[in-house]
Amino acid sequence: MDSKENKIAEGLSDLKLEADSVQDKLEKKLNKNQLEFIIKIAHKVQAGMDVEESCVLAGVDYKKFKEALLKDKDLARLIELKRLSYKWTLLRALNKKAIEKGDDKMALLLLQTAFPDEFGKKKKDKDGGVDPVKDAIDYISKNGDSSALIDPRNGRGGEPKDKKDRPVVKSILDIFK
Repeated sequence: MDSKENKIAEGLSDLKLEADSVQDKLEKKLNKNQLEFIIKIAHKVQAGMDVEESCVLAGVDYKKFKEALLKDKDLARLIELKRLSYKWTLLRALNKKAIEKGDDKMALLLLQTAFPDEFGKKKKDKDGGVDPVKDAIDYISKNGDSSALIDPRNGRGGEPKDKKDRPVVKSILDIFK
């Protein structure tokens, strides 16, 4: 392993050490049966499942578990560490694929995710399209002329320059002439 891989492995082992420490604290607070359920849930979260699905598979009532997460900082910390461990492992694999195999699409996706301001795609509005107001402002600022859209002398809008030379259509029938 090169030094970069060693640092990545160290980060993962740091997460594991902290999770083990938190689990030791929980062992002192919980009985054996409770701890078994917590460990089952934690392992499923570490494998990539969300907490609710993990509870269902472990046979634990999700609402009660959620309440316990809010009340017990150690329990919440353990679950968060397991989630981070999963993310860390997954990102490590994706980074490795992007770098070693020269997967440009994967590299771009990782950049867009990690640095959305610099590499992200345009955010979509609630209708699924890009923000039309922002796009219009951007377009005008890049391509528009410097003249005001509203005449400051009378407060009326002027006719766009490119439409002055066009014939005026007063009826739908005018377009067939």
